[in-house]
Amino acid sequence: MRMLVLGSLLLAGLSPPSPAPSAVMAEDMCEVTGWSMSWGFKESFRAYVSGAIAGGEWGVAGDVSYSTPLFAVESTRGQIASDGQSGRLDATGSMTFYGHDGLLDQTLSDPRVIVNGSTAEIVFDVEGDTQEGLSVTATDVGFVSVDISGATIDGDTWSVSGAPTLLTDEGAEAFGTYPAGEPFDPLDLTVDVTPGCLAEGPSGAWFLGLGLGSAVTVGVAIVLVRIWRGRERPLPAES
Repeated sequence: MRMLVLGSLLLAGLSPPSPAPSAVMAEDMCEVTGWSMSWGFKESFRAYVSGAIAGGEWGVAGDVSYSTPLFAVESTRGQIASDGQSGRLDATGSMTFYGHDGLLDQTLSDPRVIVNGSTAEIVFDVEGDTQEGLSVTATDVGFVSVDISGATIDGDTWSVSGAPTLLTDEGAEAFGTYPAGEPFDPLDLTVDVTPGCLAEGPSGAWFLGLGLGSAVTVGVAIVLVRIWRGRERPLPAES
């Protein structure tokens, strides 16, 4: 029994070390040093606006730019949680769509990204006339939802590529043209933060400790088994 107790104490004492807590707790927010989003908006809509029927165009301003076939947003404003599970990214500027000799004249301004777990929303202030002829003035419109379940953290950068987007109920009401749930183009989003703020997985030192601890534990167990068997071995018969 004493041998079993000793073995238990040895095994417990040689267990792999627990991973050190992150220097920044998950609920802490990281200051953004720069973020960018590349998004085609909706390719078929761009083709329609610039085509013969609508005979229109689009324009950009502020933090929003356009280079075929993508709109881009670049800013340094925002915060994101150290675990990448929440945050808000802000920018100024706008994109304006014009067509049908002014029947369509709609501006989406001040793009924001709201991160919440595995989803995000692209938020705009929307103003102008839809191509159905409705005048709209709406602020803080959650325009499209974004599936960011594929987001990764690499050093001081949080990013997601090819994230699917869907038009929301709010977006459909403010923008017109498409029903809620309509797929829009996928987007790429990259966020750089203050060095050392984003949470990281267990360090290499912890994995080394895990390996060494496991090896020593196995070795001790083998020794204990051999000692136990030696105690049970019958004594040689007297001659």
